Amino acid sequence: MSENLILNMQEALGTNIEKIDINDPNLHTPVHPESSDALAQAAIPAVLIGSLIHLAKQEHPEQYTAQMDQVFAGKSDEVIDAIAKYAQTTPTEAGDYIARTIDAFNRVSQEQHEGNAKKLMSALENQQNDILRYLPSVLGLGPKLNIDIIDDRTNKMEGPLSSLANFFFNENIHPKKQDEREEETPPA
Repeated sequence: MSENLILNMQEALGTNIEKIDINDPNLHTPVHPESSDALAQAAIPAVLIGSLIHLAKQEHPEQYTAQMDQVFAGKSDEVIDAIAKYAQTTPTEAGDYIARTIDAFNRVSQEQHEGNAKKLMSALENQQNDILRYLPSVLGLGPKLNIDIIDDRTNKMEGPLSSLANFFFNENIHPKKQDEREEETPPA
């Protein structure tokens, strides 16, 4: 099994998702509905990014098993509603699919990283640029997880601006790094 979490999740769920083209005039509608699954398009990157943020806020994680309420910072209902709206389905169907996505993520994580939180965190961080390119910004996941930069269009680009945006994303999800920077700043 390759290390690419997006591909492994698609394989585990038997589905297909596409990278988001920020220049597409239909940016707020499901991507290529004829060839990709709108529920998967929203759920897979949302679960991966939510897990990355949750892991980054843990003190000393040893093992990690994703759970819906933790992945979505206690705002599961809001995320489910946003995914249901994007996929044009019911919240019940969206919630069931997200639960299956989390189960698949836990299986993939166990197979690739034996549930080891540090290895999983490293894989998620290394692939975050790619993961964000699949995440529909219309979900508004950033405000729901208190990291507004998630929905920034530059995350879906390649090049120096995207790298800079992802640097700020990393700075926002690591509270320990923020605390360390504040301690290092000399008083004025």
